[in-house]
Amino acid sequence: MMERTGLSKLPERIEAARGSRAVRVAVRVPNWIGDAVLSTSVLGALGEALSDAEITIIAHRRVAPIFLPSYNGMRVRVFDPVLQHRGVRGLVRFGRGLREDGFDMAFVLPLSFSSAFMTYLSGAGERIGYATQYRSRLLTRTLPLPHDYRNRHLISHYQALLEVVGVDNRRRRPEVQVTSRADDAARRWLGRYSVSESDPLVGLAPGASYGLAKRWPGERFASVARTLAREYSVRVLVLGGMEDAGLNGIYGLSDASVIDLTGKTSLDEAAALIRRCELFISNDSGLMHVAAAVGTPVVAIFGSTSPTWTGPIGERHTVLAGRADCAPCFARVCPYATYDCLDRIQVSDVLEASRRTLEEGVFTNRERPG
Repeated sequence: MMERTGLSKLPERIEAARGSRAVRVAVRVPNWIGDAVLSTSVLGALGEALSDAEITIIAHRRVAPIFLPSYNGMRVRVFDPVLQHRGVRGLVRFGRGLREDGFDMAFVLPLSFSSAFMTYLSGAGERIGYATQYRSRLLTRTLPLPHDYRNRHLISHYQALLEVVGVDNRRRRPEVQVTSRADDAARRWLGRYSVSESDPLVGLAPGASYGLAKRWPGERFASVARTLAREYSVRVLVLGGMEDAGLNGIYGLSDASVIDLTGKTSLDEAAALIRRCELFISNDSGLMHVAAAVGTPVVAIFGSTSPTWTGPIGERHTVLAGRADCAPCFARVCPYATYDCLDRIQVSDVLEASRRTLEEGVFTNRERPG
């Protein structure tokens, strides 16, 4: 018999179903990489609280590699609005296709109308999410979006949805699982650049798909990379998406100590590479959260956004924010064209944080090079 402590808020019909068969639960995870990584805390808590349930992850194709081929034994259904499920017709076809799974309950983590509409079409008996964008009629249980939504960490808002049914996940941290396939691919990538297993690595993510107001100047990333490579004899991995590819030559990151893999790896391969790093220096981006979720210390650089809302979760992370008077404004592009929030963060600030992390980690038990 499953332990039922803390699940007294489950609807009666779902409690009744638990006595005769496995409860079927869907979780619609967010479309942004960082938000999807944070949602893994929800998945871990659900898997623990409903250990005999059949849990299905519904993921946009952009974030699906985080969960594929399976996450803690959970199935993954991939929504592909680019190719297979384009437009409204594609969304309707995908949503109705979920009916065959016979979900008893669905958690809708994104705030979009389409996410709620998708789970409505799935026929899930209970559909739990926030009452935004005229979604209340599509959901059976709703929470009002707090006025201070961005003044608390995003993960707390995901936790609140689980608390509707009595699941407590406040102790759960995000976790990205690296598959053996991805780890083998990472080993091959490093082999191409003659990187041995004993070579210390530092990762950089100078991009951010959200917009320029999240991107610390690339030439400053380049200065940090060159200095750390010289002082610590590390190899520097530069990672990012296709939208970042080709920028690193402009930034001055193309030298012998730097391995530019932007736009070349899949998301799961990037996670495997980041896990091998002693330190990851990143803007507020999806890869920042990936690094934290695989256990790599992060130096996180924040511009227009707020670390209170989307800062990295875990120990040994350092957050640097420019603290401009107008920040956080959450704009994609600086409305004043000054980017003061980013400009206030100096190369020396990032180097100081990076040195401290490296001294406490990779060089704790061995002699520092040079």
